[in-house]
Amino acid sequence: MKSVFKIKFLKNILILSSVIAVGLPLFVILFIYPLFHGLLTKNTENMAISIARHLSSDIIGNQDILSRDFLTEEILSEIQGSVNHFGLMKLKIFSESGEIIFSTVSKDIGEINKETYFHDFVAKGNVCTKVVKKGTKSLEDQIVMADVFEIYIPIINNDMFIGAFEIYYDITNRKERLDKLLHTSSLIKGVETVQNLTGL
Repeated sequence: MKSVFKIKFLKNILILSSVIAVGLPLFVILFIYPLFHGLLTKNTENMAISIARHLSSDIIGNQDILSRDFLTEEILSEIQGSVNHFGLMKLKIFSESGEIIFSTVSKDIGEINKETYFHDFVAKGNVCTKVVKKGTKSLEDQIVMADVFEIYIPIINNDMFIGAFEIYYDITNRKERLDKLLHTSSLIKGVETVQNLTGL
């Protein structure tokens, strides 16, 4: 009788251990993973908004209209300094109409953003963000070669929309470190739990 009970008990422990070994990584993937990636996105968004405020204050100033004529050599130098200082992957400045008046990729200058998200969302004073996975398309329909955080931040002066910043952050390394940390911690926790159960 005792041996039957013991076998049944061990069987239950084995089943429970298997459920935990499978269930814990699944829990991390479905719940913890999105939570931490949401925090990464929010922190990056806050950082980008702070940079945009800095650029608006120090470079845009009290301008009522943004155009390519506004961008003097001194201002261009300041913009490039900010790009280098903050480690931006790409920076664009749009006029009210959606024309790119500055870009760290010079061939983009002069192009006009005609997309709905720009004119119906960003131009209304809203921040627009997207996390673009490596090998997929950005909001501008361009395939990116890294994990990128893309954000549009409206430039508002005297309660009027006069243009927008577009900032690209390469988040590949941060995302990979976070993924590795979550994967490793879930495995360690799963092993520890199974060991505790089988050690009963």
